[in-house]
Amino acid sequence: MNLNAQIPAWFTRMRPRKDAGVRANWRTRACAALIVLAATAIALPAQTFRSLHSFSGVDGATPYDTLVLATDGNLYGTTSSGGANNDSGCVNGCGAVFKITPSGSLTLLYSFCSQSNCTDGDQPYAGLVQGTDGNLYGTTLEGSVSGNGTVFKITTSGTLTTLYSFCLLSNCTDGAFPYAGLTLATDGNFYGATSAGGGITDAGTVFKITPGGTLTTLYAFCYLGCTGGYAPVDAPVEGTDGNFYGTTVTGGTYGYGTVFKITPSGTLTTLYNFCAQNDCADGEYPYAGLIQATDGNFYGPTEAGGAGQGGTIFKISASGELTTLYNFCSESGCVDGGNPYSPLIQAKDGNFYGTTYWGGAYSAGAVFKITPGGAFTVLHSFDTTDGENPNGALVEAAPGTFYGTTSGGGTGVCAGGYIGCGTVFSLSVGSSGSPLSLGLHFDFDGSGTGTDYTIWRPSSGTWYVLPTNGGTSIETQWGKSGDIVVPGDYDGDGITDYAVWRPSAGTWYVILSSTGKSVSYAWGESTDVPVPGDYDGDGKTDYAMWRPSTGAWWVVYSSTGRTVSQQWGLSTDLPVLGDFDGDGKTDYAVWRPSDGTWYVILSSTGQHVSQQWGLSTDIPVTGDYDGDGRTDYAIWRPSSGTWYVIYSSTGQHVSQAFGLSTDIAVARDYDGDNKTDYAIWRPSTGTWWVIFSSTGKTVTTQWGLSTDVPVNKPTGE
Repeated sequence: MNLNAQIPAWFTRMRPRKDAGVRANWRTRACAALIVLAATAIALPAQTFRSLHSFSGVDGATPYDTLVLATDGNLYGTTSSGGANNDSGCVNGCGAVFKITPSGSLTLLYSFCSQSNCTDGDQPYAGLVQGTDGNLYGTTLEGSVSGNGTVFKITTSGTLTTLYSFCLLSNCTDGAFPYAGLTLATDGNFYGATSAGGGITDAGTVFKITPGGTLTTLYAFCYLGCTGGYAPVDAPVEGTDGNFYGTTVTGGTYGYGTVFKITPSGTLTTLYNFCAQNDCADGEYPYAGLIQATDGNFYGPTEAGGAGQGGTIFKISASGELTTLYNFCSESGCVDGGNPYSPLIQAKDGNFYGTTYWGGAYSAGAVFKITPGGAFTVLHSFDTTDGENPNGALVEAAPGTFYGTTSGGGTGVCAGGYIGCGTVFSLSVGSSGSPLSLGLHFDFDGSGTGTDYTIWRPSSGTWYVLPTNGGTSIETQWGKSGDIVVPGDYDGDGITDYAVWRPSAGTWYVILSSTGKSVSYAWGESTDVPVPGDYDGDGKTDYAMWRPSTGAWWVVYSSTGRTVSQQWGLSTDLPVLGDFDGDGKTDYAVWRPSDGTWYVILSSTGQHVSQQWGLSTDIPVTGDYDGDGRTDYAIWRPSSGTWYVIYSSTGQHVSQAFGLSTDIAVARDYDGDNKTDYAIWRPSTGTWWVIFSSTGKTVTTQWGLSTDVPVNKPTGE
């Protein structure tokens, strides 16, 4: 046992610095950066950025890695410092585990160094992973009985168990200082890496650990007289072939890092050595791990190198053939970002999304999108007040809605009195659609929480909104008796707009929340059914009608103003709104009461699909009940008050008794966990009844009169 193991000298490079290389030049080019941003911003898709939480030390500080979206709909993460406990080694807090709701309500679950001599670990630099048992698993860089890091398990309520303490074996052959997190493999075990230890060479390891804490060292890296890489600082990922693929931040033939493959039994093969090209045009120092995309290839970034010396994004095959897709700092002032430390994610739209630690318009980091073909777009530049230096990957909670952290910035007052010790943020990208533009979620107050309780009073044309976050109720007069309410996000600002369609005039009337301006648009005939949705996927609700007499859909694309039509359905069908393929676009879909069959044209492929689900007296209640980003086939049966749903993620059939025959189904996402909740509105009492999917708790809220119209009811009802 080595109780006095020290972090190797090369390890100091792993903690991002603000003093070297290309980064020092960025701030001197800020003016040029802003000019370029102004020129390119017009091309960006509609999007909504929200700073959800600024850390202040006592609730954690400096979150370095990725959030995990748990099965309860909440997000969980770690901070490398802050929390309730200090010791001589971490005077500003030893790190913490936190829970945060999608709307931004944060709960501190655990502060490290709660045990004597920090035997429970300290400084968790890596994020968490949820096990099949529902618990969360992670690592701490330091602490434990040896001071060389731990693997731990923590429940979602905050009970922590240390599963393993590193450097328990002579010469730390079991590893030390796990900067990386864990990967849950198909065999039920976790796989990870340590940045040091592994014997006298002290170059890091790859290990396997069971949920019970039994650790097996699979491979020990070497840096003295070895041509392979060393110092892995991110967990290897499991490939579809059953092997694991990862990176080392340094070492290899040229000394600038490698990509490797390792079998479950520990046989390692170096697939690629970085800096194989002149001036390291192929990249250097791959701090981040890899992801395997749907095409079978692996994708990742390098922190430095490339044509702009600000890092790269690369694709590599399982056999080691590498292609550089993008060079950071390709634009003047590095407004395209630089020095990416985090892995990419492949979103539901098939594109890749990630962050850069530096660069962007304000030299504080950026969020970007890149297509598999290499087309690159900056989505957001941090300005320090909304965060600075994002170091972790993004997580996609719903199509086009991402969550992440920044290791610095924000508005929190931290230990020592300085401002900005990290944030949690969300970014909804219009090009992938959004729950608001798709008409699946209504947020009139812009709080970012769950769907608001909203009714419309025909007698006065007044909207009454009660925010689910407990905010002040809102009254807005818009419309008159005989109108049909058609709320949506028509301007793409992330806030639901008040809107009505007037059959007598065939005209839409909308108050744009971004400007307060009222607009009107003539579209439709008196016998049409309005079906507002995001058919072009630009993040804005489109004017759309379904004409029963011909079964034709008529849509005005908000992105281009182009009018399109599609024949789909019979006069006796009911149009249903949804994104059944999860591509961020509303699909043409109808439900046929005569035989209980759903008919859908998938916008991603144009494929025609059908599904028998329901009886003639049922009511279709589309929504994303399993939270996988795709609309589920769902009906509510008034005769028994029972809901019947087919989960698109698994094909599982589920049912839930909830409601009376005289109720109105109002299924939406009320608790903000990105899952549709079972919900009804009872006209006799004006009461809303909701089962929160995040907790299973039933809540009731009185809001409305018997003659009101619940805005959240299904299309066509």
